[in-house]
Amino acid sequence: MKYLDYDKNLITRICYEFYYPVWRQHINKPQSLLRVILSFTRRCLHYLFFGDKKEPIAGKIIFFSTTENNNKSLRPVWDRLKSDEYVIWDRDEIFSESKILFFSFVNFYKFLWTYFTSSKDERLVMRQYDYWFTQAWGLYKVIDRFFLKNKDQIKLVVLANDESPENRCIAESCLKQQIKTLYTQHAAATFSLPNNIFSYSFLDGYDAFRKYSYYYPIKGKVFLSGSPRFDSYYGPKCPQYIGIATNLADDMMKAIDLCSFLKSKGYDNLILRPHPRQTLSDDIKVRLNNMNIPISEAKDESTFKFLSKLELLIANNSSIHFDAMVARVQSIKYNFASKQYAINDTVCDQYSFDSSGIVICCETFEDILQECENPSLISVNKIKEWNGAANTKHEGHVAELIASFITALINEDEEGNILDWIDSVFLYNEEGYYEYK
Repeated sequence: MKYLDYDKNLITRICYEFYYPVWRQHINKPQSLLRVILSFTRRCLHYLFFGDKKEPIAGKIIFFSTTENNNKSLRPVWDRLKSDEYVIWDRDEIFSESKILFFSFVNFYKFLWTYFTSSKDERLVMRQYDYWFTQAWGLYKVIDRFFLKNKDQIKLVVLANDESPENRCIAESCLKQQIKTLYTQHAAATFSLPNNIFSYSFLDGYDAFRKYSYYYPIKGKVFLSGSPRFDSYYGPKCPQYIGIATNLADDMMKAIDLCSFLKSKGYDNLILRPHPRQTLSDDIKVRLNNMNIPISEAKDESTFKFLSKLELLIANNSSIHFDAMVARVQSIKYNFASKQYAINDTVCDQYSFDSSGIVICCETFEDILQECENPSLISVNKIKEWNGAANTKHEGHVAELIASFITALINEDEEGNILDWIDSVFLYNEEGYYEYK
C-alpha cells in the first residue's frame, strides 16, 4: 500500500504533539484565523528578503538532535562511532526557512482545507500553535526533497525524539524513501505518542513498548534495551540530601512552605532543583539562602549528579521521577501547583507513574513527612519494567551496545547478516519485541 504523502492528514500528523491534552490545556483565547494568515504572510515576506538558502550535509549516518535532552541520548552513541561515518544535524542549522515558507505559501490552501475540515476544538489548537501548522507542509516538502536527492548516500538516520514536527517529517520522509531509521528515547513514554514508524526502536523498557503499541502496531524491530541517557547514572553516589525538584507550573511558595515544614521537623538536609527553563525570583533565592538550602542549577550540575546526592526526591508531575527510579532514588509525587496542573486524571498521570507505583503520591506535608521517616522501596522487577537494562550486564553500557548495532548495520553487506548480531544479544518475545538474553 502506498504510504500517505501529500494529503489532508499530513499536516495533522506532523503537528501531532500539539493535540496532546498537556498542550491543549495551555490554549487561552487563540488569535483569529485572519491574524494567523496575516502573521504567516509577514513571516513569508521577511524571509523572502532576509532569508537564506542553507541545506544540511548528507552523511552515511545522520544524527538529528533538537534539544540538550536529545543530546543526552544521542551523544554517547555518536561518541563511540568513527567521526568520518556520521554527521550531526542541529534544529537551528539544517533547513532553509525561506524554502520552507515558500512551499508553505504556494500550498497555503492545504492548510486552509485542513483547518476548515477540522473540528472546532482542533481549530483552536491550529490557531494557538499556528507557527507550526501553517508551515508544516513546506517543512515536510523541503525535508522530503533532501532525502530523495541523497537517499543513495544515507544508510541510517538516528533520532531521539518522535514527536516534534521536524522529527515527524524526517521519520515520514525516510519511510517513504526507504531509508533506515533508528530511534532511542529521550524521555519517559506516554499513551499520547504518535505511530512508531522507525526501522529500529531501542526503547527504555516494557512500559514504553506497551504505550507505543497501545493504539498502533509498531512498524519495525523493537529492542527493550534501556536508554543511553541512563548510562551516566551508574557512577559513584553519596546520598545526603532530600531533593525538591520544581517545574514551570509550580507555585514556588508551596515549595518554600514545604522546605520550612521539613526544617521544623529536623530535616536540615534539603536541596532545591528548579526546572532548566525556570528562573527563580530574587525573593525565592533570599528565602532559600536564609534557610541554608542550596540550589542545584541544571546549567551547573547534571541530573545524575543531582540525583547521586539524594536519599529521597520530591517533585510534581515530571519525568525526573523516571530518572530517580533508574538511579534507585525513592521518589515522592506532590502537587506544588497553585491550581490543578492537569485537566483530567489522564494528564495528571500522563507518564503512568502513579498507576504503576514507581512514585509515592502524597497529598499533604504530613504524608511527605511520614515517607521521609519510613521511605517505601520500589521492587527490582518494577524498575526492570521501565528500564530493560536493569540488573543485566548491559546496565550502564547501552550507548556502547547501540553503537555496536549501528556499526554492524552499516557494514552488513561486508560482514554478514544483522540478524546474527541481534541473536547474539537478544531473545525474541512473541509479544513483538526483543529483550536481553
